[in-house]
Amino acid sequence: MKVIRLVAGLAGVVALGAALACEKVGIEGNNCRANGADIVIDTRDAGAFDPPTIQVAVGQEVCWQNLGTVSHTITADEPIDSIDVVLPPTFIYSHGFGIIRDFNYHCTTHGETGIIKVR
Repeated sequence: MKVIRLVAGLAGVVALGAALACEKVGIEGNNCRANGADIVIDTRDAGAFDPPTIQVAVGQEVCWQNLGTVSHTITADEPIDSIDVVLPPTFIYSHGFGIIRDFNYHCTTHGETGIIKVR
């Protein structure tokens, strides 16, 4: 029972962190670049992450920004990654990657896919 509670508790913390990490883009310069992000992935109404595949160093932070007019999701293909974020228009989301591996993700609404290669 303690293990289940711990896992549920960690999932809640991750969900809370993801919710707190989303911010509006374009308000007083609040976008990925204005927040100091070196690695930026755009999503628009065209239905693709841009760029769809990137390579980052361990510990580097990636910032997604929604420049379109419809919401998208950033959803990990593997449940263990615990990322499932709704990204409304004009919002950003940042996440750091601490393990060497490929992180595959998709938008559950529109089907676009992306890969972050952590090396």
